[in-house]
Formats: sequence, C-alpha cells, structure tokens
Amino acid sequence: MEEYNAVRDYLLAQDQAGALAPFKFSSLISLERYSPPKADVLAYLDQGAPAPPRAARADMVVEKEDGSLARIAVKVNLPSPSTWTRVPVIEGRDEVFHQVLGITAAEHTTPMREMVTEMVNGPLYEIITVIYEGASRLANNCTTKCMGLRQVGPHQVVIPEAGDRSKFDVYSTFGLERRLPGVDGGNTRAFQGSYLHRLSHITFDFHTLAEGGPKLVGINLMGTVYSTVEDVLAAWNDPANSAWREWTIPMIDSQEDALYATFQPRPGSTRSPDKPLAAISFDPYGARYKIDRNKVMWMGWELELAESKRGPKWYNIIFKGERLAYEISHQEAFAAYGGHDSGLHHTQYYDGVTYAQGYRGSEMVPGIDCPLNAAFIDSFQALGGGGRGRIGRRAWCVFEYDTALPLLIHDFTPGVGGGGVRNTALVMRTKLTIGNYDYIQEMQLHLDGSMHVNAVLSGYMQGSSYVPTVSQLWGNQVEVGMGSALHDHTMNWKVDLDVGGRSNQIEMDRVVPWRFNDNANRLWTSKKLDKMISQTEFGMNMNPATPMKLVVQSTEKTNKWGTPRGYAIHSTPHHQVYPHDDPALASFAWTKYNVAVTKFYDGEWTSSLEQDDIFPGAPALNFDSYLNGESIVGEDLVLWVTSGTYHIPHSEDAPVTPTTHGNKAGFTLIPFNYFDENAAMDVSDLFTADGTVPKAEKPLPMIMKWANDGACVPSYENVPSAFA
Repeated sequence: MEEYNAVRDYLLAQDQAGALAPFKFSSLISLERYSPPKADVLAYLDQGAPAPPRAARADMVVEKEDGSLARIAVKVNLPSPSTWTRVPVIEGRDEVFHQVLGITAAEHTTPMREMVTEMVNGPLYEIITVIYEGASRLANNCTTKCMGLRQVGPHQVVIPEAGDRSKFDVYSTFGLERRLPGVDGGNTRAFQGSYLHRLSHITFDFHTLAEGGPKLVGINLMGTVYSTVEDVLAAWNDPANSAWREWTIPMIDSQEDALYATFQPRPGSTRSPDKPLAAISFDPYGARYKIDRNKVMWMGWELELAESKRGPKWYNIIFKGERLAYEISHQEAFAAYGGHDSGLHHTQYYDGVTYAQGYRGSEMVPGIDCPLNAAFIDSFQALGGGGRGRIGRRAWCVFEYDTALPLLIHDFTPGVGGGGVRNTALVMRTKLTIGNYDYIQEMQLHLDGSMHVNAVLSGYMQGSSYVPTVSQLWGNQVEVGMGSALHDHTMNWKVDLDVGGRSNQIEMDRVVPWRFNDNANRLWTSKKLDKMISQTEFGMNMNPATPMKLVVQSTEKTNKWGTPRGYAIHSTPHHQVYPHDDPALASFAWTKYNVAVTKFYDGEWTSSLEQDDIFPGAPALNFDSYLNGESIVGEDLVLWVTSGTYHIPHSEDAPVTPTTHGNKAGFTLIPFNYFDENAAMDVSDLFTADGTVPKAEKPLPMIMKWANDGACVPSYENVPSAFA
C-alpha cells in the first residue's frame, strides 16, 4: 500500500513539475504491479538470472498539446519512485484515444433531474399517483409513500456514424424508486435491498450532450416510448389502455412491509431449531497448506496469488516440481440486459475494466463465505479515480475441504481387490462486490493435478417494475408489482499454460460416427476419434452435438507411453446471442468464443480496455485483432476462456440470487497424458485392499481408524457406512 501511494504521489508531483510534457495529467485509470517480460521472469525462476527490477505500471488519461485526450501507460521504478518510462498500452499501441464524457452534476445531471422532477410533480403526477398507489410528490422531506429519483444503469454512448468517435452523445435514463420517510422531518432513506424497490412503469430518456443542454427524447410508459408529455397523457386517457390503471404498485412506509428484499427473519417457525448449526469441517492434524505472504503451498502444489483491477490472478502454478501455468487471470465480467424500460434494454456493464471489480473485495465472513477452518489473507485494494490505496481485511480465504465425492474408487471385490482416494481440494477464494452483485471467485487445486477456476454469482437483481402483459418477455414477478430483467453474465479468463515448457500446440480430439461392414457384410455404426493439430490462431464455440476435447500439448515432451504430455480444458458452454454483425459486438468480441487460442505476446495482456465501454462499436481494443492467423504449432500459447450463464429472474431470486441455481461460470484444466498414471496415487491416506481379504474383514479407511482412536468425531460404530 505504501508503494502504491508513493507512486501515485510521485506521478502527481511529476505532472506539477511539467516532467510529463508534452502531456498533462488528467486522471489515473489504474495503478498496478508491472509485469516484466515473461522471458526475463522465467530466466530468473529457472536459470538463476538476476530478478527483473520491480516496478509499477500506471495507466493514465493525459491531455495532449492539441487539447485532445489519450490513454498512455508508464513504468515507475520501485520501491522508491524516482524514474518513469513509457510502455505500450497494448501490443503495438503506445497510446489509445480517450474521451471524457463531460458529465458533471452542474452541467448535465442536475438539469436532467430538475426536468424529471418538474414532470413528475406537475403534469404527470395524476398518472404517477395512480400507478404508484397514492405516491407523494418528489420531496426530500416526504413523510408518507415516498419516492426518490434515480439514474437507471450506466451512461450509454451513442455514436451516430460507426467508428467516428468525434460524433457521439450520451444516452441517460432516469426513473423512480420507493423510499422510506425521513426521521423527524429529515430526508427520505433507502430501503434495505433498495435494488428491489425500483419503479419503472415510467422512465425518462435524455440525450445528455445535446446542443444547448440535455434534451428529453422519450418517456417510456408501460413499455411504450412517447416523445412528449402530451403524448403520454393522451395514451393514459385512451380507453384502449384502461387496464393500465389496474397495474398499480403499492407504496409502503416501513421496512417490515418489504421483508422480501431483506435478510430479516420471516414470521413463523424455523427449521431444526434444536440443532441450528449444520456440519462443519476441520483439519485433523492442522492445516496441510502453508502461506508465505502471497505464496500458497499444498500437497505438491505451489503458486502465487495476485490481484488486478480486473480481478484475481494466479501466477507460476507448479505441481510436483513442474510449472503447469505461468498465469491464470480474470479479465472481464460482462453483463448485458434486456427489459421493457429504456434504462434496462440498452444497459451493458463491464464490471472488470469499468467498475474495477478486482479492487472491490469485501470482507469474507467465517462460517458463511468460507469454512471456519479457513485461513484469511488481507489484500491491498486501490481506490478508483487515483485515490489512495487501502488494505482490505480478510479479502481472501484459503482452506482444504472434503468434496464428499471420491477422487478414485472401485468397490472391494474378493479376488479382485479395490480401493479409493478421498477427493480433497485446496480452495483460494475471494468475494468481489460491485453494487448489487457479488462475484465469488476461486481456484481449486486437486490431488491429481486438476485445476478448477470458478465464479459463482449472488447478490441483488437489478429490479424494475413488473408490467402485466409486457414484462414476462424479460422475466417473472418477484413481488407485488416488482420484477427484474433478463440478463447474462459472461466472464473471461486469460489462461497461459506452459505444458512441458513453452513449446506447445493444440490437438482437437473430435468424436465422430464410424460405420463399417463386418465379416458377414452387416453394417454397424460405432464411433472413433478424429484428431487434428490446429495450425493457426482461432476462436471457437463448444457444441454438444459435436463432442470434442481441446488439449494443450507439449511438442517436446512425452509421457512414458510416448504420447505428448498435455492438459485438456472443460468449460461451461455459454453462447452470446448477439448477431455477429451487431456493431456493438466489436467492444466485447471475446464473448463470441468459448475458447480462443493466440500466440503469446507480453503486450497482449488483456481482452478488454476501459475505452471499449465508452465507445461501443468503436473500441480501443477489438479482441478479434489478436486472431490474425499466426502459427500456433510449437509456440507459447494463451487460451482466452469465456464462460457464463443467462439469468432469467424468478421469485426465488428474492431477496438475492442463490448460488445453487446454476448462476456460475468457470472451467477445469485436467491432465491429459501429462502423467504416466493418475497423479493422486501417492497420497498418504490411500485406501487399498488386495483382494485376498475376506469380504467380512474389509480394511478400514484411515479416516475411520483415526476416528476410532478417540478423535473428537463420532465413533466409527455411530457413523452410517457401507463398511459397518
């Protein structure tokens, strides 16, 4: 933290002294650890070369001599900042066009809020007080059935001519929300779970940067957009729309009337009140893992934890003395919405680059976020906008857990034998909270050399009014008059594997039908493998109708059986529904692919830049530019893995989305001919029987012997078991 603040202060001092000329500092986008060239790091780790000098990387918005703005990146020496040098923003780009939207409270937001307040409290109040059952007018000191004004979603940039960043506007939408009355005449207050108190029967759309000031361009009433207040009043009074008067939302004055959006206990009995605590886990001999600062070691594994603005990183992943991956890092969490109101149907969130997901770690709660036997790690967290850094308490937890599913198992059979291996895993977990959503991100390491990267989602839905006959196209009702909107969560990771070194290739093993005639000339259908080595960079989607395995192989090393050592990837398929000719897709082109494979370059360090969010359709970085046909045979390769889920809102999402409903993304990396046999066969608690023991005398697994020796767990006789 001290180094972060020192670099920040140094750069500000350099700017004040004119040392950044010809640039003038405008704002700080990110300040993180500088990643030296991979070749230099490996020379240090593997060959005893000097350690690369430690440095920080600062990405800044600067003003150029012509008054335009650009993004540049500089490297600053550590631990005591005294020099800086320019580095590329991205491969082949020393600077990237940047545009400040110029939206300030004084110039833009305040006029829009004033216009909406005037319409709500004036000509539209008759409608408002009907659809929002007896709502009071907008006022800070409201005393009953109160409303507040809110901006819906992020600002949306509109570029009239594709690719022309000089001609743009900002699309802003305002709506209303339920508020609690103030105390003793004070200002109104937010409800707990305020995200589920948002009202969108009516919303207001503006072109923010219109000449002469913000301009109202539409009023969305019950899913239809009207140009003027007069048009809205005419539609309201049209007998054809008389049903609208029945689509009301109750206004409430107490938190107790809105338990659905809270974690407060519900009325009635609770389950198992005499045994309120569920099963817990513990380490019989103390933790089998070790933590040294940010280095974690467990059962032959070792790696380093790190963080960035985009999310967690895992570096230098080694198993049984061999490096499997140089880097696995989260890149982006993209959410695109659809809904009946204007604030939702064009909303897109870049929670990685724009909302700095990686800097928003929240404190892990023992027994809830992590088991009681977990170890907790504090973490540095930068504050947005160039603010000073701070330490996030309990930002990570590390623990070993029993998956309650065997890793290897075969039932004991006399004369044949059998045995098993317990499937325990080491988990490194962090929780990132961005407004309404919680992203639980983790890596799991397994005894057989498998790695699982996972992102599980919870938190509040982004609520909206539920309009009968309209809203069912985007979700389901969750409370009287309340719902949410259809959206997706699409996650992207950079996976830099080094399988048997840096010289790798991609083998595609496709399962295809095989038809043949037997000796009696009968036609049979079976199946076989169609193996292919990919020659050039590519992006692809997994299709269950054409099953396959994608394997990263060494071109230099084989296992005992002469097969190239490899690791295969299994990902949760997720398909983006945007047509590929949609102009906005250029800003999140990586969502088109479940897996993309590129040749490694130090400068191709990310799949998204902040400027991609600012200008949809004319991004600073189009991921497709990475896929330029280079050879990927015998090269250092990077996999860009995309996974996700579609969230269709339903009543069980209140108060928050449960982690059990499939709202997750992730992938698994499994050894695929990397070892000569399963790598878990050397564990100390291997359970084995050689087949000569009578069935009535089955041996006990070590965990049962340990329990029978007087440990503080139920005795073996009291544990229901097939071995009893």
